[in-house]
Amino acid sequence: MKRMLITAAVLLTAVALMLSAGCAKDKKPTPETPDGTTAEAAITSTSSEKMTLPSNLSGTEIKRGEKYDIPLDEAVKQMRECSKGFAEYIDSGMAILDTGEYMEQDGIRYNIYALGTSGEDSFVREINVCFNHLDRVVYEYDAISDLWTLLP
Repeated sequence: MKRMLITAAVLLTAVALMLSAGCAKDKKPTPETPDGTTAEAAITSTSSEKMTLPSNLSGTEIKRGEKYDIPLDEAVKQMRECSKGFAEYIDSGMAILDTGEYMEQDGIRYNIYALGTSGEDSFVREINVCFNHLDRVVYEYDAISDLWTLLP
């Protein structure tokens, strides 16, 4: 059990270092999302003006501290409603953890959540997602490309 916790800690540290160092060789956004749709997702903001969100977020810095306030159960409910991919992760039995971290892209603040497996005294962080409840868009972190990609 200790070996698993050490391995999880090493992996988590590696991901954190990659996030802070910007280790991707190529940070160009992809023209299409995995489901073949266009690279941009158009949404309507609360003020009824049209706003376009990118399919990839890059160059972001993970921060701790004040973030927008939304209870975890409400965030999970909203993410399930707006992302089939997120719903599939949860339906497959993955647990979710509010990391207390956030990131900002173009003035928009996204809370970061970890999906993984939960044991009696441990949580293994497998997938990172970020979400803003006003935009209702979920992004998944790809450690290889160092990009947050739209989770359909």
